[in-house]
Amino acid sequence: MVKNILEDELRRLIPRIYELKPELCRCEQCTEDLLALALQKLPPKYISRPVGEVYARLELESVQAQVDMLEALLQAADVVIANPRCGRKANS
Repeated sequence: MVKNILEDELRRLIPRIYELKPELCRCEQCTEDLLALALQKLPPKYISRPVGEVYARLELESVQAQVDMLEALLQAADVVIANPRCGRKANS
């Protein structure tokens, strides 16, 4: 099965984004929007077998990869905060 493991890594970082952006809505719709927007800003990390996953995850542990992922999530959070699709008013 082919999988973009970047999605797992971004999901793991989302609680940190909630700490940094407490105004970010935590509903399922906003969380999925946050993830989708961040994934669009980063190159995918596809794997098709377990050995490939080990190498890809090691790459994602680098300082630069962590910074890139956090930056993409923070930018996505700003968009979701300004335009929540869940019906919540922006910045409320």
